[in-house]
Amino acid sequence: SLLVADKKTMLEITGNGDVLESYDGVLGVGSGSNFAVAAARAQMDQDDKSAEEVARRAMEIAADMCIYTNNQFMMESVKMEEESEEKEEDEGKK
Repeated sequence: SLLVADKKTMLEITGNGDVLESYDGVLGVGSGSNFAVAAARAQMDQDDKSAEEVARRAMEIAADMCIYTNNQFMMESVKMEEESEEKEEDEGKK
């Protein structure tokens, strides 16, 4: 699988060519992805954590549970557009 994202959406492209969109905004790929996705979903209701903090903790949990997942992470973030910015951008195109 391959994960692709922009400021508005995040998709998974499977090995069969299927394009999937997450129903809750959480996607994972790799041998420990099921552990990481479950850990991320368990933390999503904690408003005091950023998305990056949730992802980092989820990966740490996955690394502890899956022998094929290590604890050497490289994090990259995409800044999401605010809803009001999107409306202004759409109105400018009309």
